[in-house]
Amino acid sequence: GSGQIGSALRLCASVRVSPALEVRTLSWTRMREYLCAGPLALRRCIDETTEPWTEFDMIFANGLTDPGATGEDLTFSNVLFPLAVVNATRDSEGVRYLTVGTVFETFHAFASANPYVRSKRELSERLLTDKALIGAGRAIHLRLHTVYGGSPKRYMFLGQMIDSLRDGNEFRMSAGDQLREYHHAHDIAG
Repeated sequence: GSGQIGSALRLCASVRVSPALEVRTLSWTRMREYLCAGPLALRRCIDETTEPWTEFDMIFANGLTDPGATGEDLTFSNVLFPLAVVNATRDSEGVRYLTVGTVFETFHAFASANPYVRSKRELSERLLTDKALIGAGRAIHLRLHTVYGGSPKRYMFLGQMIDSLRDGNEFRMSAGDQLREYHHAHDIAG
C-alpha cells in the first residue's frame, strides 16, 4: 500500500467510489515475515486482514522495480511472494488475483537483459500457465508501460530526466523512436 499504485488504491478507498468497495492493504514487512514463517502462517495473516470477506480481489501492486536490485531480491519480491500468496489462498474460490507487470516482459531480449523485467516475465509465465486459475477467470496479469505519480524514482526514465534537468546535464538516451505510454497511478487504481 505504499507504492504508486498501492497508494492510489488507498486513496480510492478513502474517497469511497462505491459503498461496497473496501480496500485493505497488507504491509510488505508484515507479509514478508509471515511468508518466511510458512504457508499456514501466511494464510492466517491474509485471513486476519480480509475478515469477514470470503470473496475479494487481491491486487499485487507491490514489488521492487529497480533493475539495479539484486536478482535474489527481485525474484523474492516479484515472483515468489505473489505466487506464495496465490498458493496459500487458491482453495478459496471467492478470491481473484491481479498481478501487475510491464509491457517490456513480452520482448525476450529486453527481459533477458533487465533483471526487473525478467522477474515480471517469470511471474506472468508461471501465473498464466496455471490453467485452473486462468480457466476459472480468477487470475489476470496486467502489463503496463510507465506508471507515474507521486515521487519519481531516480532509476526510472522520468527520474533520470528530472535529474538531468535539475543538474543541467544532457539527457542521454536512445534515438527516441520507441513508443512510450504513461499511465497515472490514479487512473490505474480507478
